[in-house]
Amino acid sequence: MMTKHLKTCALCVVALAASTAGAMPVGVRLAMMGRAAALAVQDVVFPELSQDASPDQVADALGGASDPALVANIITVADYVGFRAWASSVGATTVKTSGTAWLSYALGAAAVVPMPQDGDLAIDDVSVGTDGKLDAVVSLEGVTISPAALESRLKTVLGVEGSAELDEATFSSDNVGLTLVPTGDGRVRVTVTPPAHAGDTYFMRVKVK
Repeated sequence: MMTKHLKTCALCVVALAASTAGAMPVGVRLAMMGRAAALAVQDVVFPELSQDASPDQVADALGGASDPALVANIITVADYVGFRAWASSVGATTVKTSGTAWLSYALGAAAVVPMPQDGDLAIDDVSVGTDGKLDAVVSLEGVTISPAALESRLKTVLGVEGSAELDEATFSSDNVGLTLVPTGDGRVRVTVTPPAHAGDTYFMRVKVK
């Protein structure tokens, strides 16, 4: 009698589970299925790594990506974990096949950005402080730079060169102090400290590396 009762209860549990799944709104079920599918793709494209993964294992996990800058800049497993989370939110497959994957990640963009063209990077405002530092606000056409974008990453994609004279051959990033801070409105504030030997006149240019 007890065995029969237990079997009946087991059947009730199965029936309840089936009933609960069936009662779940179609939209919710589809969203859950879509999320599961996205995670499955993520695990194939950028596999999960253990906390003690070596730089070689990180490089292997990034293997096959179209943008070589990923392997050049993502060295540690901590770097990889942060990148992997961003790639998942953007679309792992899209990120892996993009030639601007690192640029997009470094800028904290909400999607993969197009390859910048001449004229896309603009200096919206510029001023000179009493300390001689040059302060400029720059923007990239069609791209919203995240307020949370890290300066260390921004410096890998945005560069500044300076010269005491307006001569193409004399522009250099050597001995140029540089600070990059997101403005919070999709742009970046660039603060440049000219070399000690710079005179009263100093030119600078900002570029996407």
